[in-house]
Amino acid sequence: MAENQRKIANALEHAGAAYVVDLSNEVAGLTLQRIMKTLLMDRAKRAVMSSAALKVCDGNGVERVISAFESIGN
Repeated sequence: MAENQRKIANALEHAGAAYVVDLSNEVAGLTLQRIMKTLLMDRAKRAVMSSAALKVCDGNGVERVISAFESIGN
């Protein structure tokens, strides 16, 4: 993971919107499996994470990127 991606991922995890799994760790597979099992079984946890994500992400990123590209072409 690139350093800028790591910072974003850690910020999302700190906000409660994501989990960050170190894939270089030999137990990463087990950790990922545990997290996925928890999320699949726990609707309330998914709802909490979704709410946390809405607080830090507005969902309009794609539109901003498209707008930026379109403004370059004009």
